[in-house]
Amino acid sequence: MGAAIIVPLGMAYIGDVVPYARRQTMLARFMAGQMSGMIAGQIAGGIIGEHFGWRMVFVAVAAVFIVVGLALASQFRGNPWTKPIEHEDGTRPRMIASYRALSASSWTRFIVSASFVEGAVFFGASPMSRPA
Repeated sequence: MGAAIIVPLGMAYIGDVVPYARRQTMLARFMAGQMSGMIAGQIAGGIIGEHFGWRMVFVAVAAVFIVVGLALASQFRGNPWTKPIEHEDGTRPRMIASYRALSASSWTRFIVSASFVEGAVFFGASPMSRPA
C-alpha cells in the first residue's frame, strides 16, 4: 500500500536532479514509462500466470526488478544528471535533514497520508471485494 508514493517521489527526484531546461522532457518520459509499465505488467502477468502458473508471475517480477535495479545502479555511477546538486555556497543537501525539514510541514504529511490512503483504496479494494 505504501507503493502509491513511488510516482510522486520519482517526480520529486527528477525535479531535484534534472536541470530545469530538460526537466519537462524527463518528466514526460518518466510518466510514459509508468503508464506503459502498468499496462504491460497486467498483460504480461495474465499471460505468464495462464501459461506457467501464478507463482511464476512473482519470479518474473523479481527478475524484472533485478534487471532494472542493475540498470539504475549503472546510471547512478555514470550519468551526470544523477549527481547531487550543489548549492551556491558549495554545500550539498543531506537526505535525512531534508526529510526532517519536509516532515515538519503539515502539508507534506497530508500529501503523504493522502497518497497512502489512495494506494490502500486503489490497490487494496479489489482483492477484498467479492463477486456478486
